[in-house]
Amino acid sequence: MELLDKLLRRNKNKPAAAERPVQAELWATPRSGDFLRKLGMAPTTAEAAAPKPESIAADLEQARLSFEADHADINRDIAAKFGPGHALYPFFLVPSACWNGPHGAFLTTTLGLRPHEDWNIELCADNEATALVLDAPLLPYSEVEAYAEIIEETVAALSAGIEAKPTAAARDAATREIKAVVKGLRGHWVAHCRTLLEGKSAA
Repeated sequence: MELLDKLLRRNKNKPAAAERPVQAELWATPRSGDFLRKLGMAPTTAEAAAPKPESIAADLEQARLSFEADHADINRDIAAKFGPGHALYPFFLVPSACWNGPHGAFLTTTLGLRPHEDWNIELCADNEATALVLDAPLLPYSEVEAYAEIIEETVAALSAGIEAKPTAAARDAATREIKAVVKGLRGHWVAHCRTLLEGKSAA
């Protein structure tokens, strides 16, 4: 498989829509509730529907292993095509401090997000030569403080909003907003690195 295909292919194992519990809001609506019962479905209590800690831990581990396998595969292709001195490394936009901090459960349990999913990762080069060869951004060797602050503030605000109004629509909106913020920061980093590299090439 071509390298570009592998870069685009990194799909993670996510539960199918049919496997997810029906949201409580649907059961509370007479028309929707009656329709679901006619289909032979039964309402699930919030306690039963909540993912168990062991299930979340297993899901996190599976996502990590899946990413690492794909990542190794990509780097094998890069080494074969461009030489062993070239490789790409993950830049996690939502930093580990956020996943392991006060809002970690909000991200993983409430929203069902995973740090090793594609939306949170930009593959970067650890040197300028590789960045130019692969047309890749540069790897920051430490947390980008401004990005981390933006993400932390976004997550904290969304978490407070969900606590005040814990609906499925609110959770979906929070997920979309977090991913949109991360997408914007990824684009900013890629553009910043491209400008930096172009300036050095022209010098």
